[in-house]
Amino acid sequence: MSVAVDHQAGEEAELRLLYGRNFTLFGRDAFVDAEIGERYIAGARPNETPVDLTLGVYAFHDILFLTQSFNVIAGGDARPPYTYYRSHKLASSVVIPVGKVVSLQIGGFVSPTGQNALQEEGASVALWLKF
Repeated sequence: MSVAVDHQAGEEAELRLLYGRNFTLFGRDAFVDAEIGERYIAGARPNETPVDLTLGVYAFHDILFLTQSFNVIAGGDARPPYTYYRSHKLASSVVIPVGKVVSLQIGGFVSPTGQNALQEEGASVALWLKF
């Protein structure tokens, strides 16, 4: 979060409220995770409100399907050269175990809408490690 046009990042703080719950969906183990927060950013950049949602469903034994929504909404307190913006990113992926300790996550993402933000699309690959 330390990006600023004048390379003077300033002070930042973030608070988040998290909620998660396990449940059964069509006879399969599933979970939901919801997060909302507030980023307080000193300087010209606006404060931000992140809202992230995740739905995970174990469709087969240990294979996890994830659908996620990542959102950032700027406050109205921006000063030039910054302006109001909002970004919305949707991601879908599958997590496949490749051993007792390692899983591989493969997926893609797209930014279907937003304002004064990058329109992104691409692929993602990640390793999960269990300790």
